[in-house]
Amino acid sequence: MLSKTLNLALKRNMSQAEFPTPGESPEQSAPNTPHECLLPTPLELSAKHPLTPEAEQLVTQSREVITNILKGQDPRVLAIVGPCSIHDPDAALEYAAKLKKLSDKLKDRVFVVMRVYCEKPRTQEGWKGLVRDPDLDNTEDLGKGIEVSRRLMVQVTNQVGLPCAAELLDPIVATYFADVLAWGAIGARTSESQVHRDLACTMEGVPIGFKNSTASDCTGAIDSIKACKCPRSLLCIDQRTGRAAVRQCPGSVMPHLVLRGGRNGPNYFKSDVVNAVTALGGVVRTDAKGSPVAQQATKDGKFTPISNDSNSSPARSTTGVQSRILIDCSHGNSMKDYRRQQAVASDIARRIALDEPTDGGAIAGIMLESYLCAGNQAFDPTNLPPACGGNKSLYGAARQLAQLKRGVSITDSCIDFDTTEAILQDVHAQAASRWEAQSA
Repeated sequence: MLSKTLNLALKRNMSQAEFPTPGESPEQSAPNTPHECLLPTPLELSAKHPLTPEAEQLVTQSREVITNILKGQDPRVLAIVGPCSIHDPDAALEYAAKLKKLSDKLKDRVFVVMRVYCEKPRTQEGWKGLVRDPDLDNTEDLGKGIEVSRRLMVQVTNQVGLPCAAELLDPIVATYFADVLAWGAIGARTSESQVHRDLACTMEGVPIGFKNSTASDCTGAIDSIKACKCPRSLLCIDQRTGRAAVRQCPGSVMPHLVLRGGRNGPNYFKSDVVNAVTALGGVVRTDAKGSPVAQQATKDGKFTPISNDSNSSPARSTTGVQSRILIDCSHGNSMKDYRRQQAVASDIARRIALDEPTDGGAIAGIMLESYLCAGNQAFDPTNLPPACGGNKSLYGAARQLAQLKRGVSITDSCIDFDTTEAILQDVHAQAASRWEAQSA
């Protein structure tokens, strides 16, 4: 539907240049009258903040590595690590540089992807992320936020050399980041949404993780995983023209489950993993010793164990969807206590070392909420601080950041970098047995 602003433009034969642009104030209008500005197309913004050829190759190779880890054809452990949300791009780049050095040390057994989460879903109200409110003042300059967020993702990929991960919240916003992301998440509040199932299908080549609900239930996420494997025709935004278009999508390339716990408690335990594998279609039997063994159906109706042999597609379930999973060490699995992430990760690392088919062998990787410093800090975007030290030259985000501690989250609490390093080194050490078994 054409908006009032666009209708006026068509009547006056105005050019796009005459519209307000992101970051500029719109013309004066009556109180409570909606106004809008035109954004650049995804292609135009990607041309302004492009990936280098080397970075494009990094994104492509990272997607392939993640896919192979999820299939069980790469014995490395996937680690998706970074701040709960990004509010300070400069501090995020400092964190990225430290994470890159750690990643290089551990890359033989742990594949590190940085969380660059620029959209923040809220159960009720609160700061909605860098995309929605880049100036941290509740002005919600989305045009500026989209550009700032893309620029940061490109810097992390181009300059630092790390692949990026993000939660996909707004389907239109996602089109501006689609070429940069190596991994995407559909969050707990949207994992049952038909719109987000379709969104997962439009992210061509990007492995997408669906999180269980905030109540710890996996049913909706598993239904979405199964559904988005199917080909479909979708409405989307054309990258070149910015116009609505119909796209024929073959289905999501590698949808998978992320266990994150919830109101009903953690769900990272062995029994939870066995249940998830079963629900995804990996048939669980017990061996002679009574231990659970995931099996898959053969053409003659018999069952064979899902082994770790790279030639037997160990992660493929009887339903044709991905039965290897990721476990989020934060949120409900840490019972919202960021300090418990280390204990959760330690338990998962131990089970990865055991490599049982329906437990450690079914765990493809972990997620951590981590930043430069531990904890979080109070922040209210509706409560604007006075000019810092009387310096009235500080505006927007600079004015807000001057009041905040650098490298400390303003949303969920995070572990600090030293703890992050200790966790990933433990995972690296414990993954040795998986590596040796699958490399033999």
